[in-house]
Amino acid sequence: MRHADNDAWARALRKVELHQHVDGSIPAEVTWELMRDTISVPWRVFPMMRRRLEIQEDEEGDLLAYLDKMHYPLWITQFYENIVRATEAIVDAAAACGVGTLELRYSPVIHTFAGLTLRQSITRSSPA
Repeated sequence: MRHADNDAWARALRKVELHQHVDGSIPAEVTWELMRDTISVPWRVFPMMRRRLEIQEDEEGDLLAYLDKMHYPLWITQFYENIVRATEAIVDAAAACGVGTLELRYSPVIHTFAGLTLRQSITRSSPA
């Protein structure tokens, strides 16, 4: 099989994503949008923010660099509406890549630092 045929074949496969963390999976554009709407954006242009959200070539294999990328997603997921929006974006992105099974993981306690209750961080209905 030629390389292009292999690529097409791989793209067509139904995929499974297991043990995917919510905070590390929010699309950068969604994090940017939610920060603009909810908190504030520390950089005026998206490309600067993207560098803080996605592993750069010189950071590959560096666990601390990876963990540092969680800083901003953890800010935005302190708000119920943002958790919902971020999760929907993750599911939509996975579906667009052919993922048929997606196991998302998160720690509800981490989402309570700004006042959400534990119940609100795990409930799909609007918070009281």
